[in-house]
Amino acid sequence: MSAHTSLSLALVGLGSWGQKIARTLNEEITSASLDFVVTSNENPHDFVLPHCQVFNSVDALLSSDVKVDGVILALPPHINKTVSLKVMAAGIPLFIEKPMAMSIADATEMLDFARAQKAIVAVDHIDLHHSAITQLRRLQPGVPTHLEAKIGAAYNPRENWPPLWEYSPHFIAAALEFCGELPNTISSRALPVEAGLSQDVLRENIEVTMTFSNGSTATVVGGNGMAKKTREMTVTYSNDVYHFVDREDPDLFVEYLDSGQSQPLSSPNRMPLGLSLESFIAKVQRGQSCCEEFELGLNVVKILTGADLSRQTKQPVRWSAL
Repeated sequence: MSAHTSLSLALVGLGSWGQKIARTLNEEITSASLDFVVTSNENPHDFVLPHCQVFNSVDALLSSDVKVDGVILALPPHINKTVSLKVMAAGIPLFIEKPMAMSIADATEMLDFARAQKAIVAVDHIDLHHSAITQLRRLQPGVPTHLEAKIGAAYNPRENWPPLWEYSPHFIAAALEFCGELPNTISSRALPVEAGLSQDVLRENIEVTMTFSNGSTATVVGGNGMAKKTREMTVTYSNDVYHFVDREDPDLFVEYLDSGQSQPLSSPNRMPLGLSLESFIAKVQRGQSCCEEFELGLNVVKILTGADLSRQTKQPVRWSAL
């Protein structure tokens, strides 16, 4: 497929995040068009352009005679496996929201099927595409001694997956990329919920710590027990420390440990969702099978599973046990 061909995309799911994806495709993306949507929303054209054709099920979309170049799933993760297998069986490239599944077994089945189909697949670990994070990786490609990150808000919990699984996959994926290998151990514990939040719904902040054989460590705190929307990361190397705070100006700065000086670092003002979608579109345009994002997605699910087990047993969980 030519890199200049505008792709025809389908979106499955028009909830709050699906609406953001639709808006991003309509307003920011020039190399693809949102032409089809699968939704039970009674007013879908409040969120998609008038030309967008509406289907009431994935089966109806896949059995139609329309040409679909890629499918984007914005669904609760416990539904992802069933729908993604249908899309991949139809030979259509797939972009899926994180976490890719709610169990190691489901994520493994999805990855195995993608490999067998030689599929083009992507998982929206959105911070891997954040301009500040990618700039940090360009400036400092080495392995850090420690990564510490915090992500969350005060939203009500989702019905089918806990706050840790909703918030932390972005930064767990980033930690794996920064540290350059799979962890040896995973441990987790509950941290206090910030003051002033209502307690009429489940609220939690969960700290996940990973140790690596190269000497690096990573700690990610995720949850809905944070009074304000939080997305920040500190990455420590032997001679400098990089600080990322989303939506701050600047959102990235470096602290030089030898001199004690700090320097702001500018990053392009692009929202990461658009960059993540553009990365998927580029994969589709190249037309080459690529399953590495499902491999990463499976590893994220393994770490989340290990974190849940560690909290239950109050012991670190070895990667080899997952």
